[in-house]
This record gives sequence, C-alpha cells and structure tokens, in this order.
Amino acid sequence: MRFILVLMLAAVIMTTIFDYAAITLLGQSYRVPDFLAASISALIITYVIARFFVGKFFDIDELEKEMHRLATYDDLTGLLNRNAFMQASIYYHELQSVEEQNYSVLAIDIDFFKRINDQYGHAAGDKALIEFGRVSKEISRASDILGRLGGEEFVFLLPETNVSQAKSFAERLMNNISELKITEEDSEFQFTISIGITAPPHKNSTSLETLIKKADEALYSAKNSGRNKISIYTNNLEQNINTSVSNPIT
Repeated sequence: MRFILVLMLAAVIMTTIFDYAAITLLGQSYRVPDFLAASISALIITYVIARFFVGKFFDIDELEKEMHRLATYDDLTGLLNRNAFMQASIYYHELQSVEEQNYSVLAIDIDFFKRINDQYGHAAGDKALIEFGRVSKEISRASDILGRLGGEEFVFLLPETNVSQAKSFAERLMNNISELKITEEDSEFQFTISIGITAPPHKNSTSLETLIKKADEALYSAKNSGRNKISIYTNNLEQNINTSVSNPIT
C-alpha cells in the first residue's frame, strides 16, 4: 500500500505540472475545479493500475517463494530434502577441513516403518513422519541442519558438536520420539528410532559423503543389534548404546 500511495502522489504531482503547463501554453486561466477533476481522475486511474500490477508482482513473488520451498523442504516433515541438506552442509564440512571446528553427523531411521504402514495404513506412516519432523525441529538449534534423505531415512549435521554432545542429542531425540502416541482412526501406536553417529577427525579431508556413509554404517549396526539403539562409528563399530522405551513396536 505504501508503494501504491507513492505512485498516486507522483501521479497527482505530474498531473498538476502537465495541466499547468498545458493551460499556460494555451493562454487559459488556471481553475481549481479543473485541477481537482484532473487530480481525482489521476488518483483513480493510478490506484486501479497500480493495484493490478502490484498484485501480479506479489503473486509472482509468492509463487517463487513456494517453488523455492518445494525445491528445498520435504512436504511431510518440514526438514530439508536431500539436495538442500547436502548444499547446506558443505559450508561446515569445508570449514572443518581447514579449522578445528567440531561437527557430528547422525543417520536416523524409523524402526519397522514398513510394519507401521502395513498394520495401520500409509496415513499413519505419514503421521509418524510428520511427528518425527516436528519433534526434531523442537529440540534442535537454529544452526543444526536436519534433512530427510527419503522414506524413513534422515541425516542430521550438528555444527560445533562433538560425539559426546551428539550422543546426548540423540538420546533426547529417542526419548521424545518414544513418548509419542499417534492415533489413526481407532488405533493408537508408538514407534522408535535407531541412530548412527560419526564425526570427522580434525582437519581431515574425508568427504561429506563418506562421513554420511560411516554414520549409516553405525545406524545399521544399531538396527542389527536390536533397533531402538544408538551406535557410534568406530573402526569396529563396537560402541552401541542401549535405550529402552515402553511399548515399542516389535
């Protein structure tokens, strides 16, 4: 509206100038009613035209924002999609390779997700994904990078976070998820997650893709040892941390 008002004011000023110039050149007297009529006409025409074009501009702007959101975020969880996650994570990976900046990578999987879909329906599976995204965003920091790779698979990058701190975050996430009770029609269910954790050595040239793969290997170690667990990547993948929840899906 401020932009439209500026245009209307400019239209009145220009109309006054042109009217005065035309009247002077024609040798006629300047009459206030003529000025008011011209100004009112200019205001109405400018308002109508400005509203149309400004509306179109904002429609295009909103469309571009929506297209950017669809290209960046996952619809169900609100987390970054795979490509957006990788792009956002590159900065921290490059920074770590030249400076001693800690960060940790977490690979996360919803346990028995196919069973949720088969037993309660795909709408229930969607609700589980939505709730996972909501809880993840609630307990994370603004600087944390949370991504959905696809299906029930997720990867998080936690800047300035060592393995011990990442483990604490993972435990808090697991506990919060395990306390959820999701209702679908006449059924109620709970679900759990498994997590793999890794962190790059200081000033190490290991690629981001390799670190994600290591976190994924730790994740599979957690799943193979019973699910609903955290596994920290080591050469032998020996560090498994057990957690227990009430009424896990088995």
